[in-house]
Formats: sequence, structure tokens, C-alpha cells
Amino acid sequence: MAGLDVMVVGQVARDLVLLVDEVPEAGGTAPVRRRRELLGGKGANQAVGLAQLGAAVGLLGGRPALTPEVIRAQLDRIPAG
Repeated sequence: MAGLDVMVVGQVARDLVLLVDEVPEAGGTAPVRRRRELLGGKGANQAVGLAQLGAAVGLLGGRPALTPEVIRAQLDRIPAG
């Protein structure tokens, strides 16, 4: 694709991050002090890292797993550059 240095194909997910004072023992509970939802997934993480290094990055990602058929269908929708 024109204008891109890298096209990342991979998983995109949402990470749930919970801040607690102590990690509970097995079967225990702990009050949550703070809850955050962040962009995650191996593909998204790689794309962010490459962009932070200065690359022009495209991301083709999805959830659930990307099958070859899904990837081909998505790539076929991108105009040739």
C-alpha cells in the first residue's frame, strides 16, 4: 500500500487492567481500586511499537482469530496503490 512502511496483520483485543492493593490468594478476592480498558492484542501492540519507532503502519486486525479467508477478503477490499 502506498504511503505505508509496514502492514501488520494480527489480533486486536481489549485488555482489562485492574489495580489492587494485594494479589489475593487462590480462591480469594480483592477490592479493585482502579479499572482501565486498553487497546491490546499482539497485532495492535506490534503496530503501536512500530509507530513509536517512526514507521508508517497499517493494521489489519480482528477478533476472533483471523483466518486466511478473512484476511484475503479484507485485503481484496483495499485499492491497489
